[in-house]
Amino acid sequence: MSQKQDFDKRHLEPETIRQILRYHRISHGRQTIANVLGISVNSVRLVISRLEVLHGEASRDCSGPSEEKESPVSPAEYAESIIKQSDELIDAMFYPKAPLKTVRADTVIDGRYYPDFKALAAIAVIEKRLSVGQVYKSYLDTCREQSANPLSQSYFYESVKKEVDSINRRNEDYYFIQDFKYGEYVELDFSGDRYRVQTFSMIEDCWIMVFTFPASYYTFATFVSAQSTVESCRGIAEFVRYLGNRMPLFLKCDNFKAAITSHRGSSIVLNPSFQNFMRELGLAIEAAPVRRPQRKSSVEAAVGLIQTRCGKDPDFLNELQTIKTFSEHCRFLQEQVELRINRVPFRKDTQRTREYLFNTYERPRLMPVLKIPEYAEILNAVKVLSNYHVTVNNHLYSVPYTCIGSYVIPRITHDAVIFYLSGIEVARHDRKDGKPDENINFSRSTKPEHCPPDHQAIMRENARFCSAEAVLKIARELDRDPGGLYMFCKRKFEYQKNDPSMSLRNTITSCAAVIRLYEGSSYPGLVSRACLVTLSQSLPRAWNKVTVEQHLRELTSQKSDGESGTGGLSVNYPSGEDAFFNTGKPV
Repeated sequence: MSQKQDFDKRHLEPETIRQILRYHRISHGRQTIANVLGISVNSVRLVISRLEVLHGEASRDCSGPSEEKESPVSPAEYAESIIKQSDELIDAMFYPKAPLKTVRADTVIDGRYYPDFKALAAIAVIEKRLSVGQVYKSYLDTCREQSANPLSQSYFYESVKKEVDSINRRNEDYYFIQDFKYGEYVELDFSGDRYRVQTFSMIEDCWIMVFTFPASYYTFATFVSAQSTVESCRGIAEFVRYLGNRMPLFLKCDNFKAAITSHRGSSIVLNPSFQNFMRELGLAIEAAPVRRPQRKSSVEAAVGLIQTRCGKDPDFLNELQTIKTFSEHCRFLQEQVELRINRVPFRKDTQRTREYLFNTYERPRLMPVLKIPEYAEILNAVKVLSNYHVTVNNHLYSVPYTCIGSYVIPRITHDAVIFYLSGIEVARHDRKDGKPDENINFSRSTKPEHCPPDHQAIMRENARFCSAEAVLKIARELDRDPGGLYMFCKRKFEYQKNDPSMSLRNTITSCAAVIRLYEGSSYPGLVSRACLVTLSQSLPRAWNKVTVEQHLRELTSQKSDGESGTGGLSVNYPSGEDAFFNTGKPV
């Protein structure tokens, strides 16, 4: 047996006890005191524990260590009064010859009610997260019910704190001291390790995004392929959805670049896209101070548990190499977190789990979420062109023509492009990114309601004549006798199919012009006959509105001269074997 161990088994000298009390008064730790005085930590602990018992008895009996009947105001002052006593009295106080009377918990002795401090610390303070002040008020109510005198507030506080410290020391999941209420905060952090996740398309190196409630220590985790804004927002949305569309009031996060752009004094500058997502979700963000991880120690500890209990398990790593969708791998990760962390014994004295604490106390206090917003990337403001269109990702999108010359802010989601003017949504389109080498003038999305009235009329007409079938249908319904309008359009499309140099759009435009001529004429029958004359007497290249109008003027002139019928003109109704159609040249 060493000399130090032998010394610890003997009574400490009164002067050594005085030194321990002096160091304890100025808040030195037990290990520090033991190192300075050359004794064991257990010896220091025994002296301090005996001091607490003596102070409690003095508070209860209203008698100090001296002959004067005066209760010390605080444990520190009481310790100072002991230091001033004689060696004989100190030895008698700390090493009494008769065994000390032990007070059983939850009993009334000498008219005072002694609660079960261990149960109060474990259940009321640690599990239910009540303050010691709230517990003491409840204790006073119990004393009144039992017609017993209460213990002093200082003795009660010291006794509860002693039991809380004892539980924390015995618990393997020790965290920094924190004071959070249920339903208020959740902490966010990313794992330092990366994990290879096999999907159907590729192998991705992923981080684990971890959420931990600092009141119940309940933990949620998901994979993210990058610590980016879009992936962070996706992870937050998964977290809220997993809780049944519920969330706390505040999200305490690290200063990761996907969310925090910079600091301006004591305030932070958020990424605009991240800030907009959080604002629409209704979750306030609070960034932990730089290089102060203890401000979110719950999630720091949870990340360590995940990396130890899951990340180093060969079965867990092998499962990540099986081919699954990315969402299935994320669900598997959370299942393992539930099994290995949330449902295992937590704070052994209470026999409770994180899952129990969350479902019992945390979940009822979470806010309901009516809608989880879709992530949107916010771009810089752009000026609306004179054609009331805006260019985004090589594609033109229309906005109301009243916005011409103004600056609008585009927001890009996975499926939509939304434009805002002074914070008000003015246009929304399905997302259609253009190709870099594509002519942007032909890659556009235009809504009729965004156009001026005259442009809307043009668009309605273009919608009428959207295809060859639509043109032929209109011509047949308008002109059934003699059918020259329909025959003109039909032959135009037949000729276009046999001539690669002619485009379908130009043919539709030419036919539409003749149809409008027919609809606007006072003598539609003459327009129909002019179409037949054009087919029989003109080359196919001249089958257009100009030629039809020329023959219409001739027919109208002859009609005004009093002639009837065909006006003396010989009109040959062309057939399917027409020479113009077969060769493109006159016979």
